[in-house]
Amino acid sequence: MWSTAPFWRTYFKTLGVDRQNIVFSDQTSEEMWQEGGKYGSIDPCYPSKVAQAHIHNLLFKCHEQKPLDYLLFPCIPHLPTHMTHVMDSASCPIAAGSPSLDDTVQKNKPQWFDPVPRPFAAQDKSAVTLLFGGLTMVHDSLVEAALKGLGYRVKHLECPDNESLRYGKEFGNRGQSNPTFFTVGNLIKFLQHLRDEEGKSKEEIIRSYLFVNSGSCGPCRFGSYATEYRKALSDAGFAGFRVLLFQQMVGLK
Repeated sequence: MWSTAPFWRTYFKTLGVDRQNIVFSDQTSEEMWQEGGKYGSIDPCYPSKVAQAHIHNLLFKCHEQKPLDYLLFPCIPHLPTHMTHVMDSASCPIAAGSPSLDDTVQKNKPQWFDPVPRPFAAQDKSAVTLLFGGLTMVHDSLVEAALKGLGYRVKHLECPDNESLRYGKEFGNRGQSNPTFFTVGNLIKFLQHLRDEEGKSKEEIIRSYLFVNSGSCGPCRFGSYATEYRKALSDAGFAGFRVLLFQQMVGLK
């Protein structure tokens, strides 16, 4: 919509709509993504999820500042291209179909709501074990040693195996990649070991452990991995287990 905004302004001006009555959503930001990207399906790519966030921004922010009567979110299956001798210039089918995915945003009925996890406070340092994994085993060992040297209780997960993959596919979203299946499946396997083999209660596990993972507001599905992990953990019987992000710009969150 941003790239074709001049066309739409001219189109509605021709129809007699005052330009003051045409409202665009705010520019994309991580705050917008966090507030509105949690509605609708988990599977779509980052651009499609951001589109949901923009609809949420219009409905729950822009609408409060200036009441809105209609939302325009056209389905554009084809876009003009400057390239020649091409068979087609079709849009991505997921992006083109985004308007149909945003019905859940308008009804404010999310398929999955990702609650804000309990924070990791300074007083938790000696009582909570930080779990992590997904790097090479050498890097995992180095990170574990470094964090232990800073006084944290840390444990890196063992190398994922086929059983980890099975857990990941059982509880994870089917649109995930194999690395994601292995990572979340390995975590679920470890938590089930704590519960079934070591006899720890679910409440004790949720209170005494958390998983640290890298993340950001994009690109692609990378920005939604933490939500994917929390959803899989909830379905596996560990609702409320903390998955915290370590981001380049804001550190541990």
